[in-house]
Amino acid sequence: MGNLFRPGTPSTRPEIYAMGLRNPFRFAVDRRAGVVYLADYSPDATTADPERGPDGQGKWMIVRKPGNYGWPYCATPELPYRDYDFATGLSGPAFDCSAPVNESPHNTGRRRLPPVVEPEVWYGSAPSAQFPELGQNGVAPMAGPAYHYDRHNTSPIKWPRYFDGVPIFFEWTRDALFEFRLDRHGRFDEIRPLFGSIAFDNPMDMEFGPDGALYLLEYGDGYYSENPNARLSRIDYVGSGNHTPVPAVTADKLYGLAPLTVQLSSAGTVDPDGDVITLAWDFDRDGVIDSTEPNPTAIFDHDGAFNPTLRVVDSTGRAGSASVRVVVGNEPPVLEFVTPTAGDPFVFGQTVNYEVRVTDAQPVNCAQVQVTYVLGHETHGHPISTAQGCTGSFTTTLDAAHVGAENLAAIFVAQYTDVPTEPGVTPLTGQAFVVVPPSP
Repeated sequence: MGNLFRPGTPSTRPEIYAMGLRNPFRFAVDRRAGVVYLADYSPDATTADPERGPDGQGKWMIVRKPGNYGWPYCATPELPYRDYDFATGLSGPAFDCSAPVNESPHNTGRRRLPPVVEPEVWYGSAPSAQFPELGQNGVAPMAGPAYHYDRHNTSPIKWPRYFDGVPIFFEWTRDALFEFRLDRHGRFDEIRPLFGSIAFDNPMDMEFGPDGALYLLEYGDGYYSENPNARLSRIDYVGSGNHTPVPAVTADKLYGLAPLTVQLSSAGTVDPDGDVITLAWDFDRDGVIDSTEPNPTAIFDHDGAFNPTLRVVDSTGRAGSASVRVVVGNEPPVLEFVTPTAGDPFVFGQTVNYEVRVTDAQPVNCAQVQVTYVLGHETHGHPISTAQGCTGSFTTTLDAAHVGAENLAAIFVAQYTDVPTEPGVTPLTGQAFVVVPPSP
């Protein structure tokens, strides 16, 4: 099937396949099924406004043919926005989702647009009558890949045939994964929770590996800063078989000057089946086992970045590894905001001056200090602008999509990577942020 507009159609581009998407943040191409699973972010409005239109609707769709998905005229064919005049503040009639018309003075394309296509799934922050399985909270849809079972794959951790052809949907704000079940014709059928017993922290991206396991990236909590909760996980299928041991590694020091003595620990390492496990530590990743003790002491006598690694093997031969990064010869710079502070009087639209103090053993170059103004909303943030320098200012803009939204804040994030003067010393990065809520 061709694209949305035939080549040569006036005021169109022949490469357009799907249009009317606001923010298609995650999608997955299923080559076997010949479709794209696509999620589209909505505006942040948590409630509908009779004068403007519906609340924000996250959407998931199976794109199998060309179509117009509505933005900015309709969230779905049954949920139109109203024709709002920003100059006068007055609302006109609701847009016609069956025949939307683009009357923008900036329009360089067609005036009459294709009818709006209904997505397979749509939902707001409140519980959905159509899709109650999704629960409630923020709206951050993510379209993951479909699993394809391969009976010739001998991997002991591959997912079973039960998931064959099933696309995975994940919700960033709700810390949840779902099976979006399809019928025998490939049409959306039902939603089933996935991994109800596993706690996630802002799932961000995923792929199935050649071993048939799911690899999952989690963003964790934080505003565009270094985040210790971020992680990459592999999710295996075990069934009635044996589980892979789960290693855990901590260190009492992550940086310092040589010679640096570091107390390592394997506390938290478990084997889900209770099998006998053996431990093997490689302090400098040279392939030589340096210790088999649970809590060894490592001494690093020269500068550099090291990744002491623990490999755990159970009695069936299944193995897992974990490591921690230790930097010898440097310590991270310490950043703090002199201004602004969280208690400063503040309203959006004003210009906010900032000053960042940097303390470091290395010479500090203020020109390399990066400060970002982030519009904070609920538990996430939208980076707006970035400046260089220990001092500066930002105009705290608030875009139209967030006007009237709750739980907003201005967030300022500072980051600086030092430049060691001695050869062989690893640069380190320091960060700081301050959250300034608007005054009541």
